[in-house]
Amino acid sequence: MTSGRVVFLLEWRILRRDRAAMSILGIFAVFLTIAAIASGRHAQGIAEGLDKTQVEQTHRLSQLASSLKALESSTKPVGAKDPRNTVWMGKEGASLMALLPPSPLAAIAVGQRDLHPQAVRVTSGVDLIREKETETPMTGPTRLKTGAFDPAFVFVVLFPLV
Repeated sequence: MTSGRVVFLLEWRILRRDRAAMSILGIFAVFLTIAAIASGRHAQGIAEGLDKTQVEQTHRLSQLASSLKALESSTKPVGAKDPRNTVWMGKEGASLMALLPPSPLAAIAVGQRDLHPQAVRVTSGVDLIREKETETPMTGPTRLKTGAFDPAFVFVVLFPLV
């Protein structure tokens, strides 16, 4: 047996006999489990939202294509929300969403997904208002300041205390 392994086994034996240390490790394990569940739900919600966005976008574009096909031979004047109106199509009608799908390890670290959007609407319009650039729901300032409760947060903040 190597000396490192002997030292580890002796330290582990001492740690197991200390009730306070074991209870702290148990509490840490509970926090880690809660963080993993919360972060997993957050990542799953983002993935479902992005899937719904893609389905809605595909449906909207197919409706616009079919109405454009129907209006192709029409002599009716171009209206404000008409698929033949290139300005409206560029700003709203045919605007696309640039999506950033969650990575495979998204449930471990939310990172800055609560600050930076997962989806951005790409249009020909120029909106100088920051709120119009993103497609994320509003989040309170306290949540933005503290960050998400995920396993990475638990290890960075709580593990040194343990």
